[in-house]
Amino acid sequence: MLKILFQKLQKIRFNLLIDIFEDTEMPAFLYEKEFVKNCKQILQEKGSILFNTMILDSKKKEINTIFIKQFETTKYTIKRISNVEEFNELIVIERLY
Repeated sequence: MLKILFQKLQKIRFNLLIDIFEDTEMPAFLYEKEFVKNCKQILQEKGSILFNTMILDSKKKEINTIFIKQFETTKYTIKRISNVEEFNELIVIERLY
């Protein structure tokens, strides 16, 4: 279903806010390469992604690091804002062009 949605949205560009939880867990699809690729495709020029995550242990922090590495530093700037409301980490990704 997500693939169909992304296909329909490819011609429109967006700023993105990702804030999806299942209780205290982030759904695994948010970290998959296909999801990241689709987000990049629909992100507008000089647009931003705000990704709200929850860090309850060191493994979750490492998963965020792996997620961030999928964005090329020549095309995106990335900021991590930790300890938001104690357990949240905001990831702000800005497309340079």
